[in-house]
Amino acid sequence: MTLFYLIFDIGLLALGGYYLFWLSRMDIHARYSGFQLVIAVLVGLWLLAGGIDDIAYVIFVAAFVTLTVLTGTSGSTPTRLISVGVFGRVIPLSRMTAVTLTPFSVANGRTVVIALFAMGDRRLVRLSFASDLQTLIAQLQPRLPQQVPITVEHLE
Repeated sequence: MTLFYLIFDIGLLALGGYYLFWLSRMDIHARYSGFQLVIAVLVGLWLLAGGIDDIAYVIFVAAFVTLTVLTGTSGSTPTRLISVGVFGRVIPLSRMTAVTLTPFSVANGRTVVIALFAMGDRRLVRLSFASDLQTLIAQLQPRLPQQVPITVEHLE
């Protein structure tokens, strides 16, 4: 069983390093997904409830919980979109086909912009930005391919 955990340890640590690489290049930050933190705590407690009998298991649990916390961070680098989740997180901006921005004001007077990034017919990535609309458009426009339209929709 130790060999099994060691293989997963290496895989999770490599995946964590890959995510840290892209997170370090992120310059437009979206809002953190608090659900990832809840999942990390629940799964971590569940994994630890069975008892700890091996250092490889401890490393596995620590790497898994850390990776789950990391996956709540999202945003954009100059060339990639980083979405929420463990798999399919780092997406080249060149794959985008459309972007829809929806600004609205929240109760405390701040502006939040919901961005939907479309990639083909069936895949959408939703990110929330604590930014004003014009700043976000100015940041996203130069990163996207010329043919990708940025549409603004307003809530009524």
